[in-house]
Amino acid sequence: MQLLTIVVLSGTFFSCAPLSKGQMKAVTDFATVCDSFSKYPSTLFIEMANVRSSRGIYFASSLSTPELRVEELNSIYSAMEKDISLAKKCNISMEVIGGYSRALKLLAGESRWKDSGREFRSLGRSIDSLAAKINAFDFIDDAIPLGFGKSAGRIVGYSMEMFKRRAQARAVKDFVSQGDTLVSVVIGSLVKVLRSQEVTSMIENERKSLEQNYISYLKSGNSDDKGYLALKKRVESLSYARGAIISSANRLIKSHNKIAQSMHNGRDFDEIFTDITNFQKEVKVLTQLFNSL
Repeated sequence: MQLLTIVVLSGTFFSCAPLSKGQMKAVTDFATVCDSFSKYPSTLFIEMANVRSSRGIYFASSLSTPELRVEELNSIYSAMEKDISLAKKCNISMEVIGGYSRALKLLAGESRWKDSGREFRSLGRSIDSLAAKINAFDFIDDAIPLGFGKSAGRIVGYSMEMFKRRAQARAVKDFVSQGDTLVSVVIGSLVKVLRSQEVTSMIENERKSLEQNYISYLKSGNSDDKGYLALKKRVESLSYARGAIISSANRLIKSHNKIAQSMHNGRDFDEIFTDITNFQKEVKVLTQLFNSL
């Protein structure tokens, strides 16, 4: 995949029509909802780790000797570390999306460029640094293209006081085109992980094991019915949460691609507004779901 190069020519600025306020708002709204979405993939794996450990403690508490109990607790800890490692990978993946969305909001905003240029360059370098780490992950099929830091420097170098709206439009269009590959690779890889048999098995195992472990806990003379019911609700929510995140992730890819294509082809943004609104609704559902756990 080739990273799109920003060509800095004053003639290009004259030929590039400025984006309307509505189009700029669509870009900033999309970037804002990306920020909201970015916390949930890693949150899902952290929730899985917490559910697994809470469920396992029921079984560990039912064991008859200290040695067996410690052995089981050590096993629970190892499994929790595995879940947390997945969460960390998701977190880094979403950090790069978060950095991109913040840069996009800054680029499409109305603030004076000389005040935001330094932050924009810093975000560009941060995106490259995170992308380089993500490229080493085993679940990434295609390498994320680098060069955001260099592009950010070029964009900031534009003469923004002259032909400001045309220059800003060109900068936003080029940055969105460049970011479309990043969004597609990072979020597409995330969806692949969430849909994997490994994650499916992990969720199904929690559903099946909770009842068995709690029965062992009861047989040992203990009781925690209220805690069991609360944990059962969280276990049952895992599959729904995963599906909701996958749906929002696919909407994110689709919405961003529509923005990029509409900018490239000069098409109307009406369809994009609808798609972004749907994306916002899906992320709101995620927020409500995780807040209820």
